[in-house]
Amino acid sequence: MFRRRHSLPQRSIFQSSKIFCLVTIALLVVACSGDNGGANDTPGTDTGVEDATSPSPDGGENGGDIDVGDTEPHLDDDSDVHADSDVGGPEPPEAVPCVFNPEDQFCDPNPEGNYWEMVDPGDGTHFNTNFVGLPDCLMNSYLMWPPADDLGGEFDSDNARVYYVAPETADDLPPQTEGSGGFVAGGDGSFPGAAMSINDVNDIDGPAIISLMPGTYHLENSLTFEDAVIFAGSCAESVTIELQGSSGLSFQDLSLAVLAGVTIEGSGEAQSAVEFVDVDTAAVTSLRLNGNATTPVGIYTENVKNGTITYSVIDGHQEGLRLENSNIYVGHVLFRDNFATGIAAGGAPEESDGFTSQLFIDNSVLDATDAAVENAAVGLRTEGALVSVRDSAFRNHSRLNGAEQSAAGIAATASYMRIHGASSVRNNHGPGIFSKESRVWISGATRVDGNERGLVAQRLDGDFDDFLNDDP
Repeated sequence: MFRRRHSLPQRSIFQSSKIFCLVTIALLVVACSGDNGGANDTPGTDTGVEDATSPSPDGGENGGDIDVGDTEPHLDDDSDVHADSDVGGPEPPEAVPCVFNPEDQFCDPNPEGNYWEMVDPGDGTHFNTNFVGLPDCLMNSYLMWPPADDLGGEFDSDNARVYYVAPETADDLPPQTEGSGGFVAGGDGSFPGAAMSINDVNDIDGPAIISLMPGTYHLENSLTFEDAVIFAGSCAESVTIELQGSSGLSFQDLSLAVLAGVTIEGSGEAQSAVEFVDVDTAAVTSLRLNGNATTPVGIYTENVKNGTITYSVIDGHQEGLRLENSNIYVGHVLFRDNFATGIAAGGAPEESDGFTSQLFIDNSVLDATDAAVENAAVGLRTEGALVSVRDSAFRNHSRLNGAEQSAAGIAATASYMRIHGASSVRNNHGPGIFSKESRVWISGATRVDGNERGLVAQRLDGDFDDFLNDDP
């Protein structure tokens, strides 16, 4: 059961922000362009920019004017960034982050993949001809950043810095990096050749850009970020963080938090692998998040004003994503085999002037095909939430302890929900849609088929408005 929270004032999921351009640049570079069978034309440019112009849950345009500035990363012909052998890596670029290929010793701000020897094929599926999941990426590369204060926005500070982080031993480097620029920790993080340990990141003060070198990281204690942060690798296939014990990534009381280009392997002991609490702007992209069936929550959000999760795979948790009092856009994300719930949104507040959470699911798939039959439950569960679903699929969820609601593709309680576009709710072992005192609008080419029952609707004992705004 969710903790009860006050709701945010009613607002569109995306709003004008002076730092949105900075987030966009980070997402553009991390999700490098590639093939994926031609399904995702240029994920590097789709990620972030498309999210910024997506409709709000009520079907209208986003509130506020979003100025994303010049969203095409580029360097002038006379400012190409090449390797500097004296410092163990390339010199920092002057304008925008670039992807450094240690094999060719070249830093490219807009890589096409044509001169890279190893390109990860990605991890995902296709729905309605669109790619859903983790895009292909350039393996064993890493991100080089300009000086943090050159980026402006949240990083326009005297103590803002870029930190390079590397695995602690050579045994944790990818085999392909041998002789081509693999780095191990042992320095202050000021440049790749002096990279620091991930277990020292908690000692960082001030706004930080943390660039992860290729390899495997063993996280012994939770990382807690208390100032604006970008925490990014350039390819999730090359950067793996193994959570030890109850460790995880915690972003709290921040104006900006970006997580991108990594694989996180859950330990099962932490309540959530990644959490965003009291964050103004949160962005996640190119993330592979693997649970081990006992990990309670993949990503937990609480009081997040504006959040995006795009081009990622969230796999094998009890709950893939849980929202409380948050506004989140989910685009091109594959929720795979999460044993209880793919996405849980809302939580009925005791005192509220509106919906607890706003959620927009776009071109995403929630599938429990290979989850254990006795455990798989609901694709999307909402409680007191405002939700828009477009061009997304909810399928193959199985019955839990014989409870009818537990096998639903979608289970909504006291929520407003629109399901539109070419969405699909099918092959669930209970009702396709279970609606309890909710308004559910199904339109467009949406199909609800192959379920035990298509739609089940019930009423609460009390009034709908009382459920959302009751006085204790």
